[in-house]
Amino acid sequence: MLITKGYKVTKPNGECRPDSSKPGIIYEVGKTYEVQGKLIICENGIHFCQKVANCFAYYDFNPENKVFEIEAYGDLVSDDGNIKNAASKVKVIRQLTWGEMLDLANTGSGNTGINNAGYANAGNDNAGNYNAGNYNAGNRNAGYANAGNYNAGNYNAGNYNAGNRNAGNYNAGNYNAGNYNAGNRNAGYANAGNDNAGAFNTLQSPYMLFNKPSSWTYENFINSRAFQLLQQVNTTQWIADYQMSEEEKKLYPYYVTTKGYIKNIPFKDAFQNAWHNWTKDSQKEFKNLPNFDAVIFEEITGVKID
Repeated sequence: MLITKGYKVTKPNGECRPDSSKPGIIYEVGKTYEVQGKLIICENGIHFCQKVANCFAYYDFNPENKVFEIEAYGDLVSDDGNIKNAASKVKVIRQLTWGEMLDLANTGSGNTGINNAGYANAGNDNAGNYNAGNYNAGNRNAGYANAGNYNAGNYNAGNYNAGNRNAGNYNAGNYNAGNYNAGNRNAGYANAGNDNAGAFNTLQSPYMLFNKPSSWTYENFINSRAFQLLQQVNTTQWIADYQMSEEEKKLYPYYVTTKGYIKNIPFKDAFQNAWHNWTKDSQKEFKNLPNFDAVIFEEITGVKID
């Protein structure tokens, strides 16, 4: 007789019907259960999954629920994705501890979610390490669906973003394709406003600096020493768990899993931190930019230049 190994999750009392008002079978270790008639998924049969992680498509990811290892006998029927199976006869072999279940559901270690391939993830379906959210392919992300690292927002493809849907780095706003933007939908660098870069241009237009068209192009700016210095402005900081205050631990409880959290630093503060570490000659690179305006510069960076 064909024997198929699988897993079955039940409510904390061992009952198999979490969403029905009708009473279900109460499963116990060592007992065998049978049903009669034609096997039909979701209608007739004793249901189980061959992968333990698949069980949580039908049950809450709740450590109070019971997880059983079972053996199914005879023919099976399965749904289209071969995720849910039904058999006419099933024996309950043993009950798994929650820790055993996590080890089986994840290919990494130290994960509290399911389907993780990395380490110390608190969410689900992560391929990286130390993620507190879901569907992350990078490391140390606190949000969702990030492909980069150290993101506190969602759907970021870059690194160190505190906002959402950014394709660049170090952005505090949303929908930015550039870097160091505090506003939204910017394709450039270090903008405090929104929608900067223009549209439908076939020629290389003068690059806007200090609210006016300049004599420079975009390439002039990104090849400048001032731009290189901007790369040193870090608006995020990784705070390890042993460095966290009690208030921070309350605000970011996932630190237990991630071993710390990402602290977001306002651009003005981050710029001033970098400014004080630069030489006088480096600081002058900003004053030498076309259209330099000390009032605008102070408004954006917090640094006052006479």
